[in-house]
Amino acid sequence: MNALPLLELAAAALAGWAAYLTIPRPPDRDLERIFKVALSSMLWSEAEAAGGGERAVLDRWDAALRAQVPFHPAGRAPVDKLFAPSLPGMASPALEGERALVEALIALPGPAERWQRMYVEDRAAADALTAHPDGLGPSGDPSAALGAGAGWEAVSAWAPSVAEAVEKRFSHVIFAVIGDAALAAGLREAAPGLRVVEPEPRAGALGALCAAPADRVVWLWRAPAFVGLLRALEAAPALIDRSLALVQLGAPLADGPEDAQWLAERWRHAAFEPELQRLIPIFSLIDAGPDSPRSTWEAQALPEPALLSGASPAIERISLGPLPLAAVQPRTLARALLVPLSLRLLAHD
Repeated sequence: MNALPLLELAAAALAGWAAYLTIPRPPDRDLERIFKVALSSMLWSEAEAAGGGERAVLDRWDAALRAQVPFHPAGRAPVDKLFAPSLPGMASPALEGERALVEALIALPGPAERWQRMYVEDRAAADALTAHPDGLGPSGDPSAALGAGAGWEAVSAWAPSVAEAVEKRFSHVIFAVIGDAALAAGLREAAPGLRVVEPEPRAGALGALCAAPADRVVWLWRAPAFVGLLRALEAAPALIDRSLALVQLGAPLADGPEDAQWLAERWRHAAFEPELQRLIPIFSLIDAGPDSPRSTWEAQALPEPALLSGASPAIERISLGPLPLAAVQPRTLARALLVPLSLRLLAHD
């Protein structure tokens, strides 16, 4: 038996692994949790600003959390948990409390009841959203990205120091919002000095955004189909180099068989590799509520891009979980999104 092909294969695998290790990577942060805690803290400030006694404030906050902020610390793979909970189907190792949660969900008749159990009634969900944000530790502290005047207390109230820090740290960044004028307005209100634009969802319009050599882009895409952005970037490698992050805001992934075919044939890491080795984060926010059918979730589900032999990863998928977008004020959503974006793009650990 000739061992040469096996040795060549092993050498190629080691070379690929070595290349993988050279790619700069962010520290391990639960960005969905940080995002949902940011929403929770801002809703607390809004409830407090409405006035009344302590009981009235707590009741308003509780009602807002139940209606707007689904999160469970063991709620990964929510589609499976809501529509087909299964102990054998759980990823290993299990998260703290995950097995007990799945057992409870199995006993319930349908996804609406499981949503209620996981996101509304479960004590772990309430504790995660109502505990003081400082419990997230240094890696979850917004001041790690935005500076000393932008800790959780300041972010919760969206103090002027936070807006100033966002403007300063993102001075070289264009926030391109496609399909959501209210969110664009919310970003401008959050930090009036931000460069917020609303280009047409056409390849030419997207490609013309970066006029200065230092310009970089964060894409926030609500509509039309998200594949439109992916296809535009694949066709313009120079724009990939300028892209800091993509945010899929409840946008359907594809619109028809042509998009599906593109995903099957062209959605791969190698097509999105920037000139400088780094991972481009794609944040995905699923627009869903307790009555959403499985098809609604799956229509927004971005698959893992294909990794061809010998290629290095270029895409980092980051799930921000479900959020009933119609229930959340755009100004609150805009501010909350800036927290995980800042920590992922600006923090140096």
